Amino acid sequence: RALAACSLSTVQFRVPLASAMSKGMLAALMLYVATNVSGGFRDGVAAQLRTPLSDLSPTSLFQAVQRTGRAAPGDRLRSASGSATNSSKPLPTNSWWQNAVIPESYGSSGNVFQMPYVVFADEDRIRVMQPFEREEPAQQFFDKNWAMHLGVATEESCDGQRLLGPNVSSWDELSVEFSWSCTGGGDAMRVPLVQGSPYVTAEFHDVTPRLSATQGLRPGGLKVEGQSQECDGRPLTGKWFSLDLYHSDMSWLVVVPAGTSWTCSAGPWSVNLTAAEPLTGAVRLALANSCATGAGPYVNYQCQGYPHGRSFDEFSELLLKHAGCYPRNASITYDIAQGSDTAAVHWSWGKQCLDGWENGEPLLQLAWPVHLPRFGSAARSAALAGPATPFSDLRGVPVAVAADVWNLTYNLFPDVGLKSFRPIREEFRDELLGALKGPNGSLWNGNLSDKDFDLPWNMQVGAGDTYWSGKMLARLARIIVIADELGESKEQYFSDMVDRLMERVQTWLDPNASANPFLYDASWGGLIACGCDYDDCSYTCTPYCMNPTSPPDRCPALADPEHNFGNAWYNDHHFHYGYHVYAAAVAATYRPRWGRKWQEHVLAIVRDYANPSSADPHFPVTRQKDWFLGLSWASGIAKAWPRGRNQESASESIHSYYAVYAYGAAVKQWEPALGKQLMDLGRLLTAMETEAADLYWHVRPDNSVYRNYSFKIVGVLWQHHVQHWTWFGDSDYVISGIQIVPVTPVLEGFLEPGWAEYQLPDSEQSCEQDPNCTKLGWYWTLCMHKAVVSRAAALSCVRNQPDDAFAIARHASNGNSLTNSLHWIATRPDKPSDGRVGKSSLVAISSATDLDPLTPGPWLLLLHALATSFNS
Repeated sequence: RALAACSLSTVQFRVPLASAMSKGMLAALMLYVATNVSGGFRDGVAAQLRTPLSDLSPTSLFQAVQRTGRAAPGDRLRSASGSATNSSKPLPTNSWWQNAVIPESYGSSGNVFQMPYVVFADEDRIRVMQPFEREEPAQQFFDKNWAMHLGVATEESCDGQRLLGPNVSSWDELSVEFSWSCTGGGDAMRVPLVQGSPYVTAEFHDVTPRLSATQGLRPGGLKVEGQSQECDGRPLTGKWFSLDLYHSDMSWLVVVPAGTSWTCSAGPWSVNLTAAEPLTGAVRLALANSCATGAGPYVNYQCQGYPHGRSFDEFSELLLKHAGCYPRNASITYDIAQGSDTAAVHWSWGKQCLDGWENGEPLLQLAWPVHLPRFGSAARSAALAGPATPFSDLRGVPVAVAADVWNLTYNLFPDVGLKSFRPIREEFRDELLGALKGPNGSLWNGNLSDKDFDLPWNMQVGAGDTYWSGKMLARLARIIVIADELGESKEQYFSDMVDRLMERVQTWLDPNASANPFLYDASWGGLIACGCDYDDCSYTCTPYCMNPTSPPDRCPALADPEHNFGNAWYNDHHFHYGYHVYAAAVAATYRPRWGRKWQEHVLAIVRDYANPSSADPHFPVTRQKDWFLGLSWASGIAKAWPRGRNQESASESIHSYYAVYAYGAAVKQWEPALGKQLMDLGRLLTAMETEAADLYWHVRPDNSVYRNYSFKIVGVLWQHHVQHWTWFGDSDYVISGIQIVPVTPVLEGFLEPGWAEYQLPDSEQSCEQDPNCTKLGWYWTLCMHKAVVSRAAALSCVRNQPDDAFAIARHASNGNSLTNSLHWIATRPDKPSDGRVGKSSLVAISSATDLDPLTPGPWLLLLHALATSFNS
């Protein structure tokens, strides 16, 4: 309210207000201002509009295909009326809520981890529960017996007919809306699930709401606006209710429109709170205490206060204070000033308020450890000083933040194009040139040097999969970039390498040239590969794909969710396509005319996994990216795992977004505005992924996220589980190795020296004890790991590799080369602590960095004036 007494645009304040403010009020104001003031105050910088990268339909480039059977979008991806599918609109395939819309998951696997709650959408209700951690290593569980049910009393609504739903009626980066309608038409209930909201809100439209649970009330466990009442069927009127449940030992707040009447009924294993008549308005549900007494019969495995309860009274007061308004949806903008290595990201929520409630308070949301370093120092301090919340999950312990807008700051890697972030050390030059162009071999094919590297014949004609082909294309591209850094771009062999790369990339871009062509999936809105049933007549004929590619519905990948690593089912798109985009970026950098010719084909691949705009009618927004957590989810539409979404290789995810930047650097040569848009987008997505991956994959001694995880690195991160394991092995060298590939300059933002030194002994011992580490081609990743700690140790490691260390047949190393390995070592900083390029510090980053430090911005002047007045 104090903000209403000042004009930020003209910096006019009624400063005496501050003299009457308590320290708590001042802290609250500082939190609100620090989290709500926009970076738009910066002169000459407007928020990134997030316009489409292209308006060209991919059907003009690739064959289109419609999906059928279990590969088709399920019936929940419909409009709210349930009358038409969203097939004309690109659909999410890897979203944080995807489990709920995969048809096979409508039972136990259809959970949505909205954070902090796990939510199920059923035929006439939602079920809301708080996940809890058990003693098993880093797993969280949820017990449906303790769920709160919020829905429609169908016998009293829609003329007694059943509801239609749930359908997904809308979505954005931070929210999804489920909707139900009456059989005869018309909305019945909508539930906007917004990530980070401590409440779950349901909007009802002339139907009778009901809240229920399959557990008993504690004696005196029903309160109306804080006063104990009997749950005996008599009418109850109030703006909020609280339910203290016996079996789970949880307390829940229920917020309703003012003036509405409700009835309560209860049994030993049930409680129901039902509106007295049909209602048009919103009802909100929030967990107020997860361990009220510590004395329930089943609480020892989920109650952190066991055998004693915990008090969250202050948090309950905060919930009620901010309960009057709720977020319905969200929007995200960002801006990166020309020449800046900082991105300002702005989250804002569409806000709606309940009838009869005070609507002047900002929204109450929750922030996790991944968010706090991105806040300004004032916002972070205020959040950390707030009351404890009853939530704890695999993402850490959240804190409450009151704000209608969040402003987050990310440090970006240097804008240097394709080259390394620092020059090659002179003492490595001769050895690098030797690996690059001879006369000795480069550990991949006898005496051949890296300048002679080429893809295997089947990959040259597109008779293979998009993952391994992409890795080897990117390998050749890296060799070219390093040769340029060594000053070799005038040499004939350099031109030959660029021509070779250009031809190999073009084979995969051209649907008429590739044996495994790309297709446009018109049902979901995505670029997929046809697939290849490979044959080479036992090495006696030219490799080819036995399957037809036209008509496209005969492509083998469409029916087989394991074909090509599940590419046609939207698994791992960013992993696969990041390699192809990086290779195309390098080819276009040195052959701009070729780059312009194939620009739309490459952009179609970029748009598939990194489309920035909801205005693009052909692809969903940033397919894999979870904007709330900053990380990506690799799993697609094939299966809804009870453990939720998952991702394995964080380093390949980071690389995929770096590739977008690299391609933008190439496009900038002939289309500057589009090039900068791609570069900004790639740098931001890379920074987000790097920060989240470092927190959730690298486990330090002072880890503040996982309570029950004894390892130093994560193999596969799930929404409900953290595994020291990969899809192809559980040895330390495998797990750490897959988090190192591919090696490009941007890897150093992720492979932080302190953690690298801490984890290195485990990987080293694991590799030394298992001959398969060298046999399968993982040994080189250990050398790259060592380089972050000691250049000398890394160099000795690389020199100690077998003669075929980077042979194409070695799947773990065929995406790397001796030249690239030496280059990584040769560009490490003198001091390991200098290596955190692009790494956002955990030290406070003030929102004032958005402003010219010599000219205090309006909100900074406001805080200064308030603090000065308060102190005086």
